[in-house]
Amino acid sequence: MKKYLLAGIIALAMPAYACQEAELEAEFETRPFTSLEKGMYSHYDKQANLVFSDRKMWESHYKAAHDENVPAVDFTKEMILAVYMGTKPNSAYSVEVKQIRNLPPSLDVLVQTTCPVEGNMYLQVITHPYHIVKIEKTSKPIGWTYISATEECPKPPEKEK
Repeated sequence: MKKYLLAGIIALAMPAYACQEAELEAEFETRPFTSLEKGMYSHYDKQANLVFSDRKMWESHYKAAHDENVPAVDFTKEMILAVYMGTKPNSAYSVEVKQIRNLPPSLDVLVQTTCPVEGNMYLQVITHPYHIVKIEKTSKPIGWTYISATEECPKPPEKEK
């Protein structure tokens, strides 16, 4: 009898959970983005969320932070979002823009971080993880939400720069 009762409770709870999940997804629409560059090494050693909406600032930043040619961006139609994780002591760290959500009146950048898992071995090398994406130009404020793929990740930067 207990088995049937438990099965009935689970059967009733599953559709409710699925409905809640669908409602959460329906609360916002996502914006497309193009990944320009993602890596472990840059000359930018601070933890930061950066927004570039003009060519001069973008080129100045990129030339200082990276050794490569500046990626082309049409700033009349596009803008750049860059996430830097700061200086890290090993190869376990990474950062990735996962989604850009339209949450009126603003956009929210969903960023996932990965950090070392206790007991695993990693290359002992200084890294500066980052991800740079391009989106359609907007005048909306940009917010940042961090999620962690691992429990040990540090807090994200508190302010938008």
